[in-house]
Amino acid sequence: MTKMKEFKREKSYDFHFAPDTGRVIYSKFADKYIPRNVVVDEEGTIVYQNTGYTEEKFQQMMDVIAEELKN
Repeated sequence: MTKMKEFKREKSYDFHFAPDTGRVIYSKFADKYIPRNVVVDEEGTIVYQNTGYTEEKFQQMMDVIAEELKN
């Protein structure tokens, strides 16, 4: 089992994610700033993005995700 699969299992995550080896995806959206959060809808459109972390930014992101899941 890869480290990523172990991490996903330990955290009980049930969503898909994959490593961005070589920063291929990262380079399409950013050139600096980590953490960077990007939410992409089913059509591939960026519906939310931010950098850094605050409780307010996290809640905004969760609200966007909840709204997207309704559609």
